[in-house]
Amino acid sequence: MNKSKFLLKKLPSLLIPQMEIIHYLTNCLILFFVPIILPSILNNILPNTFFSNYSQLFVGTIVNITLIKMAINHKYLLPLLISCALPSLSSLPNGLISTITMPFIYSCYMMPFIWLGNISLILIFRILYKNLEINYFIVGFISLIIKPAIICLPFLILSYGVNLIPVNSVAFSSFLLAMSAWQICTLMSAILFSYQK
Repeated sequence: MNKSKFLLKKLPSLLIPQMEIIHYLTNCLILFFVPIILPSILNNILPNTFFSNYSQLFVGTIVNITLIKMAINHKYLLPLLISCALPSLSSLPNGLISTITMPFIYSCYMMPFIWLGNISLILIFRILYKNLEINYFIVGFISLIIKPAIICLPFLILSYGVNLIPVNSVAFSSFLLAMSAWQICTLMSAILFSYQK
């Protein structure tokens, strides 16, 4: 009888608190649905404008803000690392990053590196900013180097080394933009918008 009472008292501390679960699921919904819904909204409201033509800049910024906030605010690390795959999985059928002619290359070769880039972003902010309490903007600068490098370098190796995507093709240019400049722009914006004193 005493053992069962002890277990009942201990049970709430063993479970993830309900608010943590709700907060985590809300962020997962943002990570999954923003890449699907936001480009469509921008195309309908503001067709043929900067906002609709470069919707990945807005989607990427929101995704990176969510990842940074999750890294800083969530207690449990493993669910955060699992959630890193959601944005690229949801954008695959939407064609946000991949082109119509190259979805196979994107899904088979680039998606794991995008996951690793997102994981690196969470780990950098989790370890350096939250745990070691290094200055936010120094941590942001480190992530600004590491995440785009993790995503862009494999793309360049696959393109130049293996010739997976012909370097002179239109697909190469659009992929290079998505894997390099857009990664830097969206992460820089997210770092600035996520800052809290």
